[in-house]
Amino acid sequence: MKTKALPVLAVLTVPAIAYGGLKLSRAGYESPRYKVESKQDGFEVRRYPAMKVVSTKMDPAADRGQRDSRFMRLFRYIDKGNAAGQKIAMTTPVFMEAGGEGGAMSFVLPEGVAEAGAPEPGSEQVYLAEIEGGRYAALRFRGSRSTEAERKAAARLRTALEKAGLKGDTGAPIFAYYDPPWTPRALRRNEVLIRLR
Repeated sequence: MKTKALPVLAVLTVPAIAYGGLKLSRAGYESPRYKVESKQDGFEVRRYPAMKVVSTKMDPAADRGQRDSRFMRLFRYIDKGNAAGQKIAMTTPVFMEAGGEGGAMSFVLPEGVAEAGAPEPGSEQVYLAEIEGGRYAALRFRGSRSTEAERKAAARLRTALEKAGLKGDTGAPIFAYYDPPWTPRALRRNEVLIRLR
C-alpha cells in the first residue's frame, strides 16, 4: 500500500513545488542575454549589455563570526523588502566579486524591472549598481563555491587568454553561480568572467 502511494506523492509534489514558485533548476530563471562572439580553447568571448544589479557586501561588524548573510539581504530586497514593497523575480546567475568572503554579492535585476526603474532598497546595506557592458571572456567550472576553486578557475582563464593573445582587464574577475544549492556538485554551472581590454 505504501509503495504504491510513493509515485503518486512524487507526481503531486513536484507540480505543487513548481506552482508555489520554488524552481528546481536554473532553467526556470531569467538570465542576462549575451552574444557569443567566439569560442576559444576552453572559454568563450561574449558581449554583454550593461546589467543593472542589486548588491551587498560583507558587513565585518554584523557578520563577524556569523554565517554569511549577503544572500538573505538580497533575497529580502526581491521579496518586497524594498521601498516600493515590490515582489521581484529571482534571476541567475548570482555574481560574486573576487576577494573571498569580503567582496560584493549581486543579483541581476529582471529586464522589465531594470527598464521600469528598480525600487530603492529598504536596507542601508543593500544598493543598486551596474555591471559595465562590453566584451568578457568566460570559462566554466564545476563544484561548490570556494576561494580556492575561484582562484584556480581565474588562473586557468588568464593562462588561456595569454595563449590566445587576448588582454584581460587588470581588475578583479567576476564569478557567476547559476544553480540552486541542492544541485549536485558535478552538475553545477559556475563561471569566471574577465573583462577584455
